[in-house]
Amino acid sequence: MLPKWAMAGTKYTIPVTLGKSMPPGATKTPVDLSVTGYRLAWAAISSGRPPALDASALTLAGRDYRNWRIWASLGLIEPYDVHLLRRTKHFAALDPTEKGHLNYALAGAIAKAYAAEKLGCRWLAHLSLAQTSTSYQAAFDPANPKRPDYIGLTDDGSSFFVAEAKGRVVLRSDLKKALDGKEQGKAVASVGGQPVAARYGFAVTATTARTGLYVTDPVEPLQLDVTARQWIHRYYRMMVDIADAIDRVEPAPLRQGDGGGPDADWRPVRLVVPEILREWATGDRDPLTEWDAAETLVALSLGPSAALNPDLTAFVAAVTD
Repeated sequence: MLPKWAMAGTKYTIPVTLGKSMPPGATKTPVDLSVTGYRLAWAAISSGRPPALDASALTLAGRDYRNWRIWASLGLIEPYDVHLLRRTKHFAALDPTEKGHLNYALAGAIAKAYAAEKLGCRWLAHLSLAQTSTSYQAAFDPANPKRPDYIGLTDDGSSFFVAEAKGRVVLRSDLKKALDGKEQGKAVASVGGQPVAARYGFAVTATTARTGLYVTDPVEPLQLDVTARQWIHRYYRMMVDIADAIDRVEPAPLRQGDGGGPDADWRPVRLVVPEILREWATGDRDPLTEWDAAETLVALSLGPSAALNPDLTAFVAAVTD
């Protein structure tokens, strides 16, 4: 389920303020993030749960979790002109703990959308999930008790990084200082036995005036021994599972809005994994040799009404009676 405004295909601008020493992809004009509602929904359901680490994709709990992530992220904001603003009445009715959960969900979604667009990374794993895998376990600095939110791997499989994502109404100076100093990111010394290449800090601010993003980190490029084909194969296996699970289960009506009743502005959608991506998932085709041509093939197969995500999956409106 998505709000109607998110299904219009309109691109919204999230102003971005850069910290020092950001990589070239982040400093290239325009530095702001331009994102559709579909792209935010994709980021919400995939942020923190990458391939081989998510065992819940086919479960009822996994479906409900992703529905909640979409509602928590997109239900917190609404469009105004080309910007996204916090919904005042909706947010004011919540207690501080509930506000914290929604801020965290929105921060994770926008951080994921930004990382995919500007930093060359479509995959972010929650640190707690990465710790369950021997391949992606983090080694910590024993002198630092702090922990970041995410571990990431760049699209080309060459570099691990860590990231901290905060959601706030105002970016206070103490939080900015902590992100600039990488206080939580420095706690991770290595991932899977490989040194960490970068430590990003994200701060998403959502107010009644605008939703914005602050991101900071110095660049430390490294070449790591990671198999890109295996990572892509596992990723699309997961996306196939998620898409098929959504098709098999009719989502329960989401309740939202100031009156607490069903929100008529939400509509059902499907997540489509095109056939070429399904063959990447099974290993029948090689994504590394086909990636450049895949976007054109997928766009032609789905038609102009589909909203392509950075991983070439797509959201389409579900047909209802």
